[in-house]
Amino acid sequence: MVRSIFRIKIHWSMFFFSLSVAANAQDHVFDQPVRLDSNVNSDIEEIRPLPSADGNRLYFTRVFHDGNKGKETGGQDIWFCERRESGEWHVAQNLSLLNNADNNAVVGINRAGNRLYLLNSYSAHARRIRGLSYADLEDGAWKAPEELAIKIYPSSDHYDFYVHQEENVVVISMMDEQSLGMEDLYVAYRKNDQSWSDPVHLGPVINSKGTEIAPFLSQDQKTLYFASDGHEGLGDMDIFASARIDSSWTNWGEPVNLGKPVNSTSFDAYFHIGGDGNAFFASNRDGKFNDIYSTSLLEMTVESDSVVTAEAQLPNEEDIPGKETVLKDEATRGGTIIVAGKITIYFDFDRHEIRADQLERLDSAKALLRTGKTIFVEATGYTDAVGTEVYNQALSLKRAEAVKTYLLSSKPPISKQVKISGKGEAEPAYSNDSKYGRSLNRRVELVIKREN
Repeated sequence: MVRSIFRIKIHWSMFFFSLSVAANAQDHVFDQPVRLDSNVNSDIEEIRPLPSADGNRLYFTRVFHDGNKGKETGGQDIWFCERRESGEWHVAQNLSLLNNADNNAVVGINRAGNRLYLLNSYSAHARRIRGLSYADLEDGAWKAPEELAIKIYPSSDHYDFYVHQEENVVVISMMDEQSLGMEDLYVAYRKNDQSWSDPVHLGPVINSKGTEIAPFLSQDQKTLYFASDGHEGLGDMDIFASARIDSSWTNWGEPVNLGKPVNSTSFDAYFHIGGDGNAFFASNRDGKFNDIYSTSLLEMTVESDSVVTAEAQLPNEEDIPGKETVLKDEATRGGTIIVAGKITIYFDFDRHEIRADQLERLDSAKALLRTGKTIFVEATGYTDAVGTEVYNQALSLKRAEAVKTYLLSSKPPISKQVKISGKGEAEPAYSNDSKYGRSLNRRVELVIKREN
């Protein structure tokens, strides 16, 4: 059953949680949230915004609305709206082909956008079965939903899902005999034979004695977003993020409260980030009912006990065609400046910390700076194309700054010899259409020059 504000009213005491969330725990930086206009929000309840991978369609759930199949007194329906070229949204429409008189919701969209994962069963003889269905888009129309071969056995009527866009992981919110409090978070994943595992409890770092709901797993499956009233927060229900530390599903970093301006002293949940870096969530901060808000992710650093590589392991320099790590003189290129060397340093996804396996290359550059000759280094940072241009520009500069800091980490200071710049996602070295290509674009290129 999809939660609404009417279910959450039992948690009013949570408004009196401490507001002293440490400022340095704010590891996500967002624009000020904007309440979407009346083309999306009504005077009743809107929750669960879920953008398509390209960000051009927004699905959400509308509760107790006269335009629903169950009218004002029953059920929750799926609605959707399209984005105009101007960035504004068209008037929302009821997705009538996938709604009935029960509770309906989109709980996942595949990467191509032609398959929706749906709450519950649609079988006429087995309505309200606790589970998942999916519907495929063919010739511009959604086919009849079919049940997904995954089973859950919650001990209450309150349960929820998020199906990852790669269609291999389902995060579940439910209460059963393993739960530490109310609803806890679990994960089920596709096995090698394409069957689904039994739900795995995510453990006591994520789950609390309170309630954990509304899960969302990032594109790289390394960051989990969820709402909770059991971790320290600002109000009724807050949104948190946690980094997955290893390849298991039970080892997570301490949840980080997203803080203001995303969280408020009211109910905040159903947080989702689209592929374009725009985020959506539901909140009742401005009234009795939940509405949908949007914001932009400007910066993200989810702390954990170890650095998590979000995509493929970075390649060795010698594996990259056309790339050379050289520290030798080349032909004079005008005046007295000649190229002494070129080095490329690679970074983990969404990180600007220098990897341990890249230090040897930087040490070679540092050694040149200490030769006594007049050496100059130009360090230019780059990113892959995941995220917004504004965020990637800032990240590329941070990467270049990290290289500069390392090169200047020994005395005497030589800061005038290192110049940095950031080009964001511009000038990719390889295609961003593959994990391998993106891993090669997350880099800092050093051009090392010296005077005769």
